[in-house]
Amino acid sequence: MHNPISDRIDKILLNKLTGIPIFLLIMWGIFQFIFTAGSIPMNWIDKGIAFIQAVLTENLPQVWWRSLIIDGAIGGIGAMLVFLPLIILLFFFLSLLQQTGYLNRVSHLFKSTLKIVGLRGESMIPLIMGYGCNVPAIMATKTLHTRREKIITTMMIPFLSCSASLPVFTLLIAAFFEERWRGTILFGLYISGTLLAFLTGFLLNKSIKGPISTAPSILPEYKIPKLKNIGISILGPLKSFIMKAGKIILPFSIIIWILFSFPQTENIRPTIQESYAGQLSMAIEPIFKPIGFDWRIVTGLLGALGAKEIFISTLGILYSLESTTPEGLINALQNDPAFTPFIAIILLIFILVYSPCIPVIGTIKHQFGGRWAFFSFIYPTILAWFICFIIYQTGLLIF
Repeated sequence: MHNPISDRIDKILLNKLTGIPIFLLIMWGIFQFIFTAGSIPMNWIDKGIAFIQAVLTENLPQVWWRSLIIDGAIGGIGAMLVFLPLIILLFFFLSLLQQTGYLNRVSHLFKSTLKIVGLRGESMIPLIMGYGCNVPAIMATKTLHTRREKIITTMMIPFLSCSASLPVFTLLIAAFFEERWRGTILFGLYISGTLLAFLTGFLLNKSIKGPISTAPSILPEYKIPKLKNIGISILGPLKSFIMKAGKIILPFSIIIWILFSFPQTENIRPTIQESYAGQLSMAIEPIFKPIGFDWRIVTGLLGALGAKEIFISTLGILYSLESTTPEGLINALQNDPAFTPFIAIILLIFILVYSPCIPVIGTIKHQFGGRWAFFSFIYPTILAWFICFIIYQTGLLIF
């Protein structure tokens, strides 16, 4: 039985001329609210973690394991906890859209676009969420119908640059390019990532066997969301994020700490070049020489596996800066003869494409197993290397 009110609303929301702009406006408003409102509790958590670290620094003895606890364990877990407000808000709005009946209608707007990669319109929500944070975006694929759809969508998401990549992009762009080109370059990165995501989806659609959901999306009646149901829909993913992603982040943070803190002499931390991280970077530097990277860039990329923004703090350590302020890093990069606008472009592309961070890989492992987690690391990394190899070697021939 048709509801005349619902029909009138659907004439606007399901019309491609009006429906897609309305959907994009709604998603823009949601993300704008999430990152504006979410920044407040994120700062509280960040300050709370810093307070705990300061207290422990004052009270723990001057032994090697003090840094392990403060910087390795607490720093690593703190990096995860900071994102909890964003995850809560993302799933709040996702549940809100789903319970009102609007989420089901989105599939009709984008079904022709996503059909080329074997997906239905429902995949559009996790894909858009990927621009905010890949972890909750991948967790949101649970709402999709088949395992095949979930895997294809999940493998596309890491190419959609999350908010953690933005500070790295803006730093490198600000350091090497005039202001009039900065917005264009940043927009180009996001467009390139989106194209690579759909290319990946197209290839996986051709290679992954499994049932393709053909059932039409049922349009439910518009309803007023119930707060209890929203709470339940948030608690499940939140618990999963803390329990599963935390198991990956903590050991990885400790491994990163060990790599950057040892070998020690009389409890004195080594320089980056003398550390295991530096030694490892110099050992694998020949792999990255054909794309123009030295061991310092490789070290930053290794650190960024924990979280993309760690690349910035690693650069601060490499340049012996007391604080990793944008101005200080920009000056350091500009004064480094090894860094040029051309190398910056190569690095921007590599960071855009290569492996997602460890929390993302851990979430993929939890939902789809070790094989797909390994694929999510190795495929984009190899792809990033080949793309940068072609651009760098072509640039050498031209210039």
